[in-house]
Amino acid sequence: MKGTLWCFQLGECILITAFMITACQTPAVAPAPTVDPSLTPLPTATPTVTPTPAPREIEISNLLEECEPLAAGHIPVILSGNVFLPDETIYGYKGWYGVDLISTQRVRVLFSVGTEANQMEDLPQYFHEQDLLIYSADGGLIRHGHKVKLTGRVNYRADSDNRRCEVYVDNVVSLMPQTVLEPLDVTLEELLDGDEIADCDDLEFSRQFVRLSGAVTLDDNTSRCQAGVCTLTFADRTGSATVYLLEGEGANQMRTLPDQFSNQDLVIRDKTGALVNNHQLQLVGVTRQGDIGKCELIVYRVEAGE
Repeated sequence: MKGTLWCFQLGECILITAFMITACQTPAVAPAPTVDPSLTPLPTATPTVTPTPAPREIEISNLLEECEPLAAGHIPVILSGNVFLPDETIYGYKGWYGVDLISTQRVRVLFSVGTEANQMEDLPQYFHEQDLLIYSADGGLIRHGHKVKLTGRVNYRADSDNRRCEVYVDNVVSLMPQTVLEPLDVTLEELLDGDEIADCDDLEFSRQFVRLSGAVTLDDNTSRCQAGVCTLTFADRTGSATVYLLEGEGANQMRTLPDQFSNQDLVIRDKTGALVNNHQLQLVGVTRQGDIGKCELIVYRVEAGE
């Protein structure tokens, strides 16, 4: 699943004009020459450097309205919002991936692909929110749904309604608390009962990682692997809930299920790629409100049970 790749290059030209001064010839024998006051030497032209415009902090809604002049003026912009990996399809250019930046409206922001500061990691063919890894200017990690502030260059495309305004990111910093990626140990009872610290709705909004400790099993009616995601039943001493793991043979993934399966077909690997004990493991991820009165977990990381 690839986005449309386009390459373009922006450049600036400075026209330098040279002036030539022609010397006046003097007669062989003549009195001391006099200078015609009407003749004055012409200065030599030197190129001038156009200063880079200062970045302009702007709301996404205003950016969308002023995209064309901002792009034409090469004016950098500063934007704030939450980054989200788009569903199903990524649009971008060679070496750049586009994600959504959302506040009251949304705009596509493009990150160069890599593992350095201000870049995002490459994506698999079939990607999910767990695959979004962006490295901030200070080396921190930005995940799906995190609030950020970024500085970038505006690109206006008159040839595309869906991609009319885009921003190439030069610098990005996270606006999330440093503790958001430090898992909060909770039980299902705490999540489901609306505990003040571990309320499922609040945790979903804050994108705070949580850790559940218990066992996973397959259910004939609900367990399946589809579009790269597998659905399982998790249980601890306080209750049970639906959890979602990525499908595959790599770290933090589970092997795809056959059409007719049993619990013997449940094969899960932890963050190191080692097989785990399905009856004693830890799942780290973000919560999601399921059916009324239910809380689900999108698994980002699998750890061996203690």
